[in-house]
Amino acid sequence: MNKLSKCLKSLADPGRLRALGLVSEGGELCVCEVEQVLAVTTSTASRNLRELEAAGWLSSRRDGRWVYYRLSDLEAEWSSARQAVLAIMAKDEVCQRDAERYEEYVKGKGREACNAEVSFRSKVRP
Repeated sequence: MNKLSKCLKSLADPGRLRALGLVSEGGELCVCEVEQVLAVTTSTASRNLRELEAAGWLSSRRDGRWVYYRLSDLEAEWSSARQAVLAIMAKDEVCQRDAERYEEYVKGKGREACNAEVSFRSKVRP
């Protein structure tokens, strides 16, 4: 019962749902990409993604400074539950706008801008 509660609780936040939908849309995204597309702070994006990972919806890999998130491999019933949630989200106006912003982001800047932004920040900070 604890796993069920934790998994469902993680989906109770609109920001986490939006992050899950965005990762589903993008395949694999770094925290800074989620931050830029959803227009949230780095800490908010990171916290939401970590919570989704802790609940089992996402998995991550580290590449230098960057952490990339993708949909995790799930047992059949959990995978079906995630697909059902994502199908419902695909009809939601906010999630549709997020998908459109992601498409614009990929066409306009892509990952290069994300890496440049992070690189710029690291040079500015002492």
